[in-house]
Amino acid sequence: MRINHTNTANAAPQTVVDNGNQMISEQARSPYYRSLICVAAAGSLTSGLNFSALAGQLSHLILITCLLIYAVAGFRICRQASSDQVKQLNRYLNYFDSSVIGVVLAMTGLQIIPTILFFAMIQHNALILGGTRKWLEDTVAFCFGLGGSLALVSQGMLPQFKLAESVGQDLSVISLIAAGAYFVICARQ
Repeated sequence: MRINHTNTANAAPQTVVDNGNQMISEQARSPYYRSLICVAAAGSLTSGLNFSALAGQLSHLILITCLLIYAVAGFRICRQASSDQVKQLNRYLNYFDSSVIGVVLAMTGLQIIPTILFFAMIQHNALILGGTRKWLEDTVAFCFGLGGSLALVSQGMLPQFKLAESVGQDLSVISLIAAGAYFVICARQ
């Protein structure tokens, strides 16, 4: 596998991954990354639900539903945008992706394994597809999402999932599966 970085005078560098016959650009991979990370975040949140008392967890269900809708909407918007718009659109959506993951981690009480794994996925995606600038932008967006959410959770303005001990282990397993799937998909491309 070979990675090419192209840079023109008026455009930001574009990373293209050469895998034999197939060229895969950042614009082609971002919707898949977004879908995987949103589904993994929704799965992580779902592991904390008490299915016998769903009525009292309406805010949690709304957040999970919004994550899944965002994954589909982001994918469709990127597919329908022109090639000139996709690059800028993916950049802003990637900021939002990183912030959303920070929010999800804050709402789950910063469980150590999911936090490390989601952070590693963000870092890996940013470094592979965009280099130092994208890494810095995504890291800052993640920190803003995490910090802002932690402040809101501590003030009681944002709900926090109450996780049982066994749920924490389930959450770790879901995060491990998601991170493993992400790295396998990246390796295949």
